[in-house]
Amino acid sequence: MIRNRSSSIMGSAALFVLLVSTPALAQDNGARPIGFGPIAGYDLDFSKLFLGGAFRIGLPLLIAENPVLLDADFEYYLDTPGVTVFSIQAAGLVPLVLQGSPVRPVVGAGLNYFRSSVSTALGSFSSSNIQLALVGGIMVRAFFADLNLRVGDGSTAVVRVGFLALGNMM
Repeated sequence: MIRNRSSSIMGSAALFVLLVSTPALAQDNGARPIGFGPIAGYDLDFSKLFLGGAFRIGLPLLIAENPVLLDADFEYYLDTPGVTVFSIQAAGLVPLVLQGSPVRPVVGAGLNYFRSSVSTALGSFSSSNIQLALVGGIMVRAFFADLNLRVGDGSTAVVRVGFLALGNMM
């Protein structure tokens, strides 16, 4: 009952963020930023390193005259034998434009799916959580660094860095 209520609250919060932002349709000149590349990070609550991949593509939307990016990530936690932990996240990101600077602060929100499983001689056990992801960080051309606060069952904070090798990310 509590898990369903938590998922319902997180879904409502994500919908609220989308509706309150009232994005306007951007000029579609066909040149949307796109990028794909590796990420590395550290989970501050579980004290674990992870590796993964990120995919970002520009959407034909603007929020307060700033472009919106769709960010999709996969993270695989480096753990002990018999333990598998991974995370899949989808978020809307808004890189804020600073005139004359290659540095862009980034803010956003989305949903994170966190899965862990353990295999022992006694059997296998697993757990899954859906969390609201709040993202803040910076982009410098193709490089990014961010802090993700993941709120819900098993809330956590992760620090990530990455490089988007394909295309032009602004």
